[in-house]
Amino acid sequence: MTDKSSLVKLFGNYPRMRVLDFLIENSIFDYSRKDICKETGVSWNTMKGFWGVLEKKQVVVFTRKVGRAKMFKLNEKNPIVKKLLSLDMMLGEV
Repeated sequence: MTDKSSLVKLFGNYPRMRVLDFLIENSIFDYSRKDICKETGVSWNTMKGFWGVLEKKQVVVFTRKVGRAKMFKLNEKNPIVKKLLSLDMMLGEV
């Protein structure tokens, strides 16, 4: 991620923020956790530290299995995610 999004610029270039930003920008697709790490530059161990919270709060949801990989995507029905999407849209307009 070389070009920082408005969300990353506002909240900081932190691993959790980069993951959320990636999922927001690519919300129509589902990804394995390994692919998310690769695309965001966040290490596996770092992501393991906060991924459980994203699942518990239902910010991300399991969609399917591809081989041994579990696929996840942003849960656009979640009220927290709705607010993040709205904020992302507002920041894009500024």
